[in-house]
Amino acid sequence: DALPISYCQKFLGEKEPLKDFSITHGICAHCKKQMKLKAVDCVEKSKELGAFFSTLRDTLLLRKSIEASEVVRTAKKLGIAPTDLLAGVIQPLLYEIAELQNRGQATVIQEHCFSQMVEQIFYEIEKGSKRQIKSPSRCDVVLACADGNYHYFGIKFLQEYLEGQGVRVATLYPSCPFSQVLDYADQTRARVIGISVALPLHLKNLAKEWEKALPSIKIPLELVVGGQGIRQMKRPPKNFRIYEGDPREFHEFISSVLHRRKVA
Repeated sequence: DALPISYCQKFLGEKEPLKDFSITHGICAHCKKQMKLKAVDCVEKSKELGAFFSTLRDTLLLRKSIEASEVVRTAKKLGIAPTDLLAGVIQPLLYEIAELQNRGQATVIQEHCFSQMVEQIFYEIEKGSKRQIKSPSRCDVVLACADGNYHYFGIKFLQEYLEGQGVRVATLYPSCPFSQVLDYADQTRARVIGISVALPLHLKNLAKEWEKALPSIKIPLELVVGGQGIRQMKRPPKNFRIYEGDPREFHEFISSVLHRRKVA
């Protein structure tokens, strides 16, 4: 259940039940304090957001056509920032089609077609961004997909959000052996590694590799793991941090890790 705010359109994270992919709306404390909002304003804004989400959902489920540039343009008109569009609108739809595929209610072709549109949305967002795209020699965070996981949209979402917060991010995709991710983190002096897992098997293999690598890691390094593989396991391994789907919490965690380095 994605939770953006009906007035300022900021993404608030995900709330239970996680298999409900609808969007809910509310008013953040800042908006409530700074603006004298009438109930009718919030209702109208929620209707506009609901219509936008329904259009995208129809594109996914009914195979309707819509241009990525139109999606980005409409989001901008509604006041939805690119990071909130990706994390609060597109990401729940990707979760939904994955769940529908697991139940045999969606085809691989549907998933591929929607993924192509998401690729184009990324392109439109990056085209309109003033940030320079380059391989960093130093970074704070390395994001990667677990070996065998080729679903990289989640780490792209995170990259977009974190870079918007001033975090130095290196993203490795579509899939990369964990040993090479560790080597890259060492080369760039990263303090946090974020790994996306699509299946419980990816998670089990990653846990073994992390446990094996720990004695040889020379610098303080935190591992954070998220993705569908986490959602499908009743008891995820406890030797690393779990990403619950809220990019703000992840950013706060990164900030605390970097602060520890400065203090030390």
